Amino acid sequence: MVNASGGFYSTIPEIKDTVMTLRQFEDSEIKYHLDIEGTNTNSGIYGFVQIITSVHSLDKYLELSREFMNSNVFNLNEKNVLFGEISGRQWTYRTGKAFTKQEFYPINQTDILIFSLSTTNEIKNNTAGGVAFEELFNNIVNGFK
Repeated sequence: MVNASGGFYSTIPEIKDTVMTLRQFEDSEIKYHLDIEGTNTNSGIYGFVQIITSVHSLDKYLELSREFMNSNVFNLNEKNVLFGEISGRQWTYRTGKAFTKQEFYPINQTDILIFSLSTTNEIKNNTAGGVAFEELFNNIVNGFK
């Protein structure tokens, strides 16, 4: 992913059974945004990879994000994760209709890398759907390492 000023972070990986679309946001905290839509065996799974600019540390950013979460979010679980050698956080949570998994990593003093994938609770609760979801999430994260 390359921005207009020539900053380089990663190439967009080829992930089976997905369509990925790079989007631009002008005058926004979002530096990079890659929409992900599952196809075939990953149908019904969707998400994004983002790099955002934040004036806050990752801990503060997540604290503020929790405060602004919709009231219909429940079962929020948080754990520490690694992206290569970078320490980050993983969130999993549900709403009445969806399951979401996100990972957040500070990539420098001002930028945060976010991986986010969602699907319906029905797909996540189905054994094959749950496996496809986890495999897709791991393929996306590993595709950017």
